[in-house]
Amino acid sequence: MDNSPLASGATPEASHDSRNQGLGMLRWALGGLAVFLVTASGWTLVRAIQNPDVRLKPQWVAEGRTFDHSFWSPLLFTVVIGSLLVGWVLWRAYQRLRSGEDLYAERFGKGLRRNRESHLTDGDRA
Repeated sequence: MDNSPLASGATPEASHDSRNQGLGMLRWALGGLAVFLVTASGWTLVRAIQNPDVRLKPQWVAEGRTFDHSFWSPLLFTVVIGSLLVGWVLWRAYQRLRSGEDLYAERFGKGLRRNRESHLTDGDRA
């Protein structure tokens, strides 16, 4: 199957413009994610240094049982690992767009509109 932007019948200018727009949005998203990762990790590390006595105590642990674990390390791991996973997905989309792939070529419901939606007028229904 041809995944080129022109396979769907779009004009070369329109497909090129939307591809550039998508690449620009992904660059902004990756940059914003990097800023978030640095600031959230920094905030977590500063708070961990200021408040080392904050500990985890899940509700399912019975009162009086010993459960001694730092609150900050799981929070930091969640921020870092979550950001890296989101960054990996965005980076793959960026690479696929740069190679010229149409990310929406085989989507479900392409060109279809749902009936019986209150915001559609009679002229809008397919």
